[in-house]
Amino acid sequence: DTLFNGGALSIEPGVVVKFRPQAYLTIFSNSLTALNGTAIDPIIFTSIKDDTAGGDTNWDADATAPAPGDWATVSISSGNPGTTENPYLIASYLTVRYGGGELTSSPVKDGRQSYSPTLKPALAVYSSASSFPTPSVPFGSMLSHLTVEKSGDVGLATYLGIVNNLTVASSSFVGNANYGVRRLLSESSRGE
Repeated sequence: DTLFNGGALSIEPGVVVKFRPQAYLTIFSNSLTALNGTAIDPIIFTSIKDDTAGGDTNWDADATAPAPGDWATVSISSGNPGTTENPYLIASYLTVRYGGGELTSSPVKDGRQSYSPTLKPALAVYSSASSFPTPSVPFGSMLSHLTVEKSGDVGLATYLGIVNNLTVASSSFVGNANYGVRRLLSESSRGE
């Protein structure tokens, strides 16, 4: 389980990140998160059992196969209510496979959980900011050439407060157990 708090985070093209059961990556960031792969070298978040990406990293040959819900979530979360904190996510050529599974504990920031036990997205983008940022602070997120497939629940869940924008272009959501994309209308609905 990994918790990244603050600063800028970048993941380079071609990186494969594999998750064990119930594992998650939570990014609490009020600056840039860049997950930019390329058409030839996408960034892949997947199950430790997925031998098609990065090889047989759990060293079991073909004894195990990946399945929807094998691991929990990648959650990008920021913005305290009444502030101008906003996530600024730029992601292109990102593939997320076999997430949306159970999580035994939820990371907490400022007394707020970043993940709900009842909504299990493979990828989540949350912001609670409720006022406009200063002109020098970017806001909103752009996802292009995103593929979310075989999630155990929702492919992409998002709650953006009243001032954020999320643009999703040239993307696909395939074989997810529930919605491909779910827009939450309130911060409290993160638990529904």
